Amino acid sequence: MRMIRVLIMVWVFGGLLATGIAVAAEDAKPVKAKVEVVFCLDTTSSMGGLIAGAQQKIWSIVNGIVSGKPVPDVKVGLVSFRDRGDAYVTQVVDLTGDLDSIHEKLFGLKAEGGGDGPESVNQGLADSVNKISWTAKGEKVYRVVFLVGDAPPHMDYPNDVKYAETCQNAVKKDIVINTVRCGNETETGTVWQDIANRSEGKFTTIAQTGGVAVVSTPHDARLAELSGKLTSSGVFYGSDDARESAKKAVSRSKSMSDHEMNDSAGIAMEADKAEFRAKMSVAAAAAPSASSEEMSGMGMGAEVGRADLLGLFLRDGEDGLKKIKDNEWPEDMKKMSEADRVNHLKRLLAERKAIEEQIAEASKKRSEFIKEEQKKSGSGDSGFDGVVLEMLKEQGAKKGIEYK
Repeated sequence: MRMIRVLIMVWVFGGLLATGIAVAAEDAKPVKAKVEVVFCLDTTSSMGGLIAGAQQKIWSIVNGIVSGKPVPDVKVGLVSFRDRGDAYVTQVVDLTGDLDSIHEKLFGLKAEGGGDGPESVNQGLADSVNKISWTAKGEKVYRVVFLVGDAPPHMDYPNDVKYAETCQNAVKKDIVINTVRCGNETETGTVWQDIANRSEGKFTTIAQTGGVAVVSTPHDARLAELSGKLTSSGVFYGSDDARESAKKAVSRSKSMSDHEMNDSAGIAMEADKAEFRAKMSVAAAAAPSASSEEMSGMGMGAEVGRADLLGLFLRDGEDGLKKIKDNEWPEDMKKMSEADRVNHLKRLLAERKAIEEQIAEASKKRSEFIKEEQKKSGSGDSGFDGVVLEMLKEQGAKKGIEYK
């Protein structure tokens, strides 16, 4: 009888131990690093310089974000605000991994209206916290709002959610609010500091114009060319609609790039874009499948990542190909044998990898050139893009994303 009890105890304990090990293994699965950023921008007439700088540097900023280890999955949102009586009070663009669309929205912004001192800062901030589809609290995500402007909020408007209440809601949702004052308006500085203090963020001041400096390098044109090649490297599978959506997203991206390649600033922006796309493409291969599809879209949107046959093959190998239905193959692969399909994809993957390696090499040279030019001129990272990245690096570390 005693022996039976001992065996039962061993069996139960063993079962509990096995369960514990299974749970521990489940907990030990890699959790993809995530960054969710919303730019809350004053778009009244005095903010023209800052808006132009944000338009120029959006790819540089997201490129800096994905320089972290582990490489984070990035989503960006945009809230533009003016004042009551202007063409609009706020415009909200929700978080998205389609950074081409954010780029497009940014370039559609114009600095107009305002002119009477205080603006609808309270409404812009409230919409940034409450009208954005933030990931639910509890997941390890770095959620951050950058409030950027040069005028204080109207505190006299009825039916207006005051910033103190919004800051309180932000803390509850684990959203940090960083504030960037453009210019030196004293009251703005006082309020911006208070907002940052109330929401575990940081306050800083930059030049009224945004302080963005574009450094052209001998490597920009080469990187811009490689960006186009990487963008065009996709092979798409799935339903007719899925393939068509992916092709349209790529076509839109290429069209935007072609439009921007007519001056040195546009070519520099394409160089930033090349670096970003290559980092995301490389990281997608190692990412958990839940986020790898988004990342393999390289900033062109989830529809590109979901339909990317090279991404599927890289993650799942030949087993992944067995899940594809006959009518879901790209047209030029439908009549291929299984062996020919595998060899074809291996060749295309090798070509993509070669592009990624060329981008990495040119990016390193470009970075060294920019550092040398900044050293010569005495300019640092005090512009909009520089202060944003500095804050992201410091705060991202608290969420397990390491920046050097």
